[in-house]
Amino acid sequence: MKKTNILVFIIATFLFFIPFFWLKPGEMNLGGDSGRLYFYDPPSYLKYYTLYVYSSSGAGNEIFSYSSLFYTSVLFVFKLIFSSPTILISIFNGIVLSCSFLSIYFIVYELLNNFKNPIKKSVVVCSSILAGFLYIFSQLSIYSGWENPILSHNQIFLNPLIFLLLLKYFITRKKLYMSAVVLISVIFAANFSFQGAPTFFAFYPLSLTFLVCYVKFIRKLSILFKGLIFGIVLLLLAHSFHLIPEIASLFSFGSSLSKTVFIQEGANSRMGLAYFISVASSVKVSLIWLSAAQFQSALIFSIFIIFPITFMLGFYFNKGKTLLLTGVFFLVAMFFTSANITDTGFFLYKQLFKIPGFSMFRNYHGQWLHIYLFFYVLVFGQTFAIIASKLSRRLFFIFIFVFTLVILGFGMPLITGAVSIVTHKENGIRYVFRMDPIYEKVLDYFKKNPIDEKTISFPLTSPGFQIIQGIDGGVYQGLQTISYLTGKSNFSGYETLRPFNEIFFQAMYDKNYEVIKKILSVLNIHHIFYNSDPYIYSDNFQAYLYNYISKFSPKDQKEYRKFVEKISEGNRIDFGKNYHIYSLSADSYLPHIFVATETLYTNNQIALALDQDFRNELRTVPVPMQNTIDYAEKTVLYAKPEDLFSKIINNSHLHQHAPFISIAMNNPLYIFTSLKEKLTLFLKRNNPDDYVDLSLYLIAKRILEPIEFSRKLPLHSGWQQEPRFWEVYKWRSYNSWDASMARYEKQVDEFLSWINNLNMERLQREAYRIKLNEQVFQHQVVLLRAMKDFNRSDEEKKYVLSLIDKTFNKVFQKVNIPLHDVNQYVYNLPAHQYQQGNYEMFLRGIPGDSENATLKIGNEAVEIKKTSAENNIIKFKNYFINNQADRKISLDLPPDNLVAGEKWESTGSVVEVDNTTILSVSNKIDENTKGLTITIPKLSKKNKYFITFDYKTANDNFLISLYDGEKINDAVKNNTYKRLFEKVLKSSTWKTHQSFFDTNDWVDDGFLQITPFSPNDNSKIYIKNLRVTQFNYPEIIFKKLSSGDMKQAIPKIIFTKINSTKYRINIVGATNPYTLVFLETFSENWKLFNPEKNTASIKGYFSRFLSIISKEIVSVFIKEDISTQIIASYFNGDVKEGKHTNTFLAPNTFETWGKEVIADARHYESFDYANSWVINPEDMDEKKDYTLILEYIPQKKFYFALCLSLLTLFCIISYIIKIIIFKK
Repeated sequence: MKKTNILVFIIATFLFFIPFFWLKPGEMNLGGDSGRLYFYDPPSYLKYYTLYVYSSSGAGNEIFSYSSLFYTSVLFVFKLIFSSPTILISIFNGIVLSCSFLSIYFIVYELLNNFKNPIKKSVVVCSSILAGFLYIFSQLSIYSGWENPILSHNQIFLNPLIFLLLLKYFITRKKLYMSAVVLISVIFAANFSFQGAPTFFAFYPLSLTFLVCYVKFIRKLSILFKGLIFGIVLLLLAHSFHLIPEIASLFSFGSSLSKTVFIQEGANSRMGLAYFISVASSVKVSLIWLSAAQFQSALIFSIFIIFPITFMLGFYFNKGKTLLLTGVFFLVAMFFTSANITDTGFFLYKQLFKIPGFSMFRNYHGQWLHIYLFFYVLVFGQTFAIIASKLSRRLFFIFIFVFTLVILGFGMPLITGAVSIVTHKENGIRYVFRMDPIYEKVLDYFKKNPIDEKTISFPLTSPGFQIIQGIDGGVYQGLQTISYLTGKSNFSGYETLRPFNEIFFQAMYDKNYEVIKKILSVLNIHHIFYNSDPYIYSDNFQAYLYNYISKFSPKDQKEYRKFVEKISEGNRIDFGKNYHIYSLSADSYLPHIFVATETLYTNNQIALALDQDFRNELRTVPVPMQNTIDYAEKTVLYAKPEDLFSKIINNSHLHQHAPFISIAMNNPLYIFTSLKEKLTLFLKRNNPDDYVDLSLYLIAKRILEPIEFSRKLPLHSGWQQEPRFWEVYKWRSYNSWDASMARYEKQVDEFLSWINNLNMERLQREAYRIKLNEQVFQHQVVLLRAMKDFNRSDEEKKYVLSLIDKTFNKVFQKVNIPLHDVNQYVYNLPAHQYQQGNYEMFLRGIPGDSENATLKIGNEAVEIKKTSAENNIIKFKNYFINNQADRKISLDLPPDNLVAGEKWESTGSVVEVDNTTILSVSNKIDENTKGLTITIPKLSKKNKYFITFDYKTANDNFLISLYDGEKINDAVKNNTYKRLFEKVLKSSTWKTHQSFFDTNDWVDDGFLQITPFSPNDNSKIYIKNLRVTQFNYPEIIFKKLSSGDMKQAIPKIIFTKINSTKYRINIVGATNPYTLVFLETFSENWKLFNPEKNTASIKGYFSRFLSIISKEIVSVFIKEDISTQIIASYFNGDVKEGKHTNTFLAPNTFETWGKEVIADARHYESFDYANSWVINPEDMDEKKDYTLILEYIPQKKFYFALCLSLLTLFCIISYIIKIIIFKK
């Protein structure tokens, strides 16, 4: 071996052992979101996660973990040798460092060795070594994944290694290199899968194009396209084990993978253009050019200018083809990783997001970074060698010393391991930790628990992460270990609890334990894991882990323990002082698979699932009304509130826009501002909510413009109409109070026209009009308040006030918000095909006296039959639904007036005359301290309220303001009130005012304030019929009357979990149709098979042929073990649970191949998330006792694809062994 190669391999060996000094024994850095649990426990990770297409997380979902199969298997082997996860992590970190260095070294060495003008070997070697150092120690490399590595982080060494092997293949034509590419890529298949798609498509198309151009045009070698095509086919066959399932899902309509790749622009801003635009402004091209990380803007990093200077000098001294070709690809890569190269470049980049699938590059800088870094070091290696070859020996060594010092000096965070030991800058939390042995006992408990059930972990977090304190102060914060390492489905956060998440957290806030227990029941949750460690629920984690749900959750661990004990049965197992496992009541537990005692068809599955009045039997199952295929006897329908105000949440209609005004209306540039606004508004046309927000923003801008320039703004314009774009000479003259009010009115008109033409439901259009109306109220106040400081003559001021009054009167008439009847609630009962029948009608949730309730369906009044004070239900006379038309339902119900009996408090005088309050106020007192107030008591958190009253002001202006907040009976603490709105009241005749508002989660009190807003010394306002009412829709429920006792005998079942994608179900005594329920996320890929009946089709014959062969082969190595042991019994033996085996491969794995699927047309969603099948006797040829196999069919594709991959790999390895033996 040459001396230079010995030096290179010594450096590589040194680099390999560097990571062994980063972590202390037992410590782990499990990477981004702590997703690298395969380092901690590879056997469990492989057994419960990697081998299956279905995830045991929450209610379950389709995943694509196959790609890490061979990688995890290699870790499994290493784990048998090195038991410590620390050593495993260190070994693979060492491989990344050493292989990265060697690959870059040999690539640069190859390029330099073939320059037209030869360079000395010593220069070539030094340049190649420095290029290797720069690749692994550059700031771009250090801060691109080492701090939070994920599975695709292996691209750091894989990219240059694969490139090197392909380069050697193209040059030498040796198939050994291509075989090595295939084998290495299979081990690290995650980088070549859907999971690694962004980085794969960022690196390989561009780098392989460079490689082909280099070989063809620089080296003048022909491209063996046959060999290349053969290699690609071989690569695809070897990767079949993950590509076939992924491609099948990709082209399966409605699958998660299909939605992600073919997502439409605007459908999900995080998946496309909107996310790209939001992050693009933070990426600085100058730092990319310097090879600095984006946060490294300190002056010291300017020393990296030596790299761009090297590039420029290198190109100046050498115009060779190799350097020129590398430079071109370097610039292309720079464009993709920066995106912000000129406005034109940024515009072109945005157009790329119209390509299906390009949204995967939304986080473009990080995903294109490695291809940029790759070409960066190639350019550096070549330009450094070019410059070094022209230096004297002394300068040459100085040159090398300076660059080595800079590269290794700034690479110290990686050399010392500081970058991989992640510590939170603000609170000092270390995310490198040692697993608590006591918690390992918790995991062991769940692994050994034989019941096929789900768990829930408390405290719940917003992103669904788990947090555990290590034994040396470090913290695990990441994926749920219970789900990934024990095979038990676990609910851990907001998203995992869908579709019940909002209801669950509201119930948690309200301490409605019965609703929570219902939710846990229908989610198949039987155990609670509670981590009572105060540290993990401290303020250190609130901002990220608990930010949203902290509004609903208990305030501390003491309260959390009380909450957990309220919803559990009390049976608790303690592991140390912090870890506790609670059991839920057996009376409320629903097993994973069961037969429904009753099936209720409904138009609101969630409501019925949690309804204690109309679903009072545990095994009663709600299914969608639209799935009925005949006139269903058992139907429960919920009338849908036509609630206009539900379209406006969190007081969004009261939002105050504050646009920045910088260009006066007489400025020649104003026309371009106007054009830009119109263009921006046009681009928002396909997103109504964004269009509304921007329109309201621009309308507010039209009001603030005349205020900003009021001192110099003339009253009248030289032109009465807004000039056209080409009438530039008129624009300067179209600048006055008249013009400003006309612009404002025009902007409102355009917005109203857009609303009227909007193709959306009526309620949504009305909600947009309300938002506009509230903004106009704000603008009126802002403008009138500005007039108080209007430094113009009285005559001019009078004219402007008259103009303002006239403009706003016209605008309010155009917006035309009709008065809302607070006594009336409107509903709609949507029609369904098989709804006909006689229904009982119920009204539930009425506040106050129910005797005043009047209900009409259409124009027909329905009489009250009886009331129930116990559960607050009114029963009406039965109602017959005899057609398919939607029904409009109205409920007249006077709500309680919250201000009844309250008195006005005033700095003026209050007189009551004939139920009319006359408020007289002195205007000589400051606006903020004068006026009249009335308290609104008994406000409750997170509710909607309506204010209505009649008023007359004798043409004086008054302000009405609403404040809400928290009333604190403490002499030290002050009450916390916040003004929600203020509006102008002015009318010479009686007029009705209405407003509505939401209360947030800390409000329990409020008040109305009326203040004078007139230049007159004394003002008077008349008020009557003041009401503040809570706006809360009662429920109207229709329950179909059955013709008799419809309950039939249901079969008994025994279900056994084979693995997470397959279950065996033994049915006993099936004489009638029945509904089989499976509490797992609904998917059409869940199929019920009759293992005794063949499918009569060519595909079926072929599948059975493969099944027979596969069964015979597997039988040689694995014997079938079907257990008949019963481990649990429910509902007096109606449902029994067999012993689970978690078997990935056995002779019976192929038992459903070519067998008939049953009840597929009657596969319905239940509980708004789960699966149910209506099985008729004829589906099983009238048999009473039989066996069904429930299987997730995408898993079948994996078995076939894995066989194909293993066969390919066997051929490749045999070929490699043959070459080695032949050479010997």
